[in-house]
Amino acid sequence: MASAWLFFFSADQGRRPAVIRKLVRNQATSSTLFWAMVYGLLDWENTIPHLNEPQFTAALQQDQQEGLVRSQDGELFLTPEGARQRQEMVAHRLALTTPRLFRQVAVADWVQMVRFLVQVASEASYHNAKYVVATERLQFKVTLKRWLRAGHSLAELRDALSGSLAAVLKAMPANQADCYAQGLVGHGYYGHTTAQRATGQLTVQDVQVNDQNVALAVWQKWQRWPAGAALMTPFRRPELAPSLVTTGKMIAAGMALPTIAQRRHLKLSTVADHAVMLALYRPEFPVARLLSPARIAQLDQLAPTDYVHWAYRDVVATDAAITFPEFRLYQIRRWRHEHE
Repeated sequence: MASAWLFFFSADQGRRPAVIRKLVRNQATSSTLFWAMVYGLLDWENTIPHLNEPQFTAALQQDQQEGLVRSQDGELFLTPEGARQRQEMVAHRLALTTPRLFRQVAVADWVQMVRFLVQVASEASYHNAKYVVATERLQFKVTLKRWLRAGHSLAELRDALSGSLAAVLKAMPANQADCYAQGLVGHGYYGHTTAQRATGQLTVQDVQVNDQNVALAVWQKWQRWPAGAALMTPFRRPELAPSLVTTGKMIAAGMALPTIAQRRHLKLSTVADHAVMLALYRPEFPVARLLSPARIAQLDQLAPTDYVHWAYRDVVATDAAITFPEFRLYQIRRWRHEHE
C-alpha cells in the first residue's frame, strides 16, 4: 500500500523527499525553504512537527520495495506506477486546505479547543451545569473562564459557534461534515473516536485531516469576530522567529548586513541567512535593498537557462565579489517574478 508521502513526491524532482522531511517538522534551513518554494511546498512547513523519523524512513523504503519510487544518486523519484497511485491519492484522499496556518496556530490544541467549546455551549443551551468535560486540558478551561470574566457570555459563544461552525460544515461535502459532527461531544451525545469515524470512503488519516480543516476554517472565521480574540490568543504562534523579525526591521531601516551583524553581535553568515529566509517567507521583502540593479544586470548576463539549479561555485569562479546572499536573492527574485 502506498504511503501518504507520495502526495509530496515527483517523477522529476528527486530532492522533494529530503525537503519535505525537514520542512514538515519545522527544521528547515534557508536551502530547504528555497527548494520548498521551487517545489510549491512552502506552505507545508510545520504541518507535522512531531514527525516520527523511523516511520518516515520505513515508509519510503516500503514505497521503494513496492516499485513506487526509485533511487538515483541519493535522490528519490516517482516511478510510473508511483505517479499513477499519487494521482489516485490526490483524487480520493483528503488534503489540508490551509497548511500555511500551521506556522501561525497550535493546530493540534486548537482542534481540541473547538471541540471543548462546542461541548460547553451545547450543555449551556440546556442550562446544564453538571457534566463531565471531555478534556483534561487545564489551559482550555482557564482560557474560557478568563473570557467569561471579561464580560462575555456562553450565549455569545453559542451564537458564534452556531454561525461559524454551521457555515463551515454546510460548505463541505456531506460525508465530511457528518464525519466531523460525529466526533463532537454535546448534551446527551458522546462523540465517536477517530477510528470509529474512519468508515466508508474516509481513512483514519482523512478523519484527522478533516478535523484540522474544520477547526482552521473556524479559526479563519473567528479572525473577524473581535470578541473571539481572547479565546484564540493562547493558540497563536509567531510565524517568524523573533531574531528574523529583528533582522527584517533593521534591513527595512536601510542597514547593510555587515552593520546588522556588528550591532547584533552575530556572524555575518547568520544575518545573511536571515535575509534569504525573509525573502522566502515574505514576497514583499525589499530585495532591492540588498541587491543593486547593477548586480541584477550582471547576474542576468551570467545566469544559465536553468538558473534554479545554478551552483554558486560557478558564480564565484566568474566573479568572487558576488556574495552568496546576492546569488540566492537573485534566484528568489527571478523565480517569484516568473511564477507569482
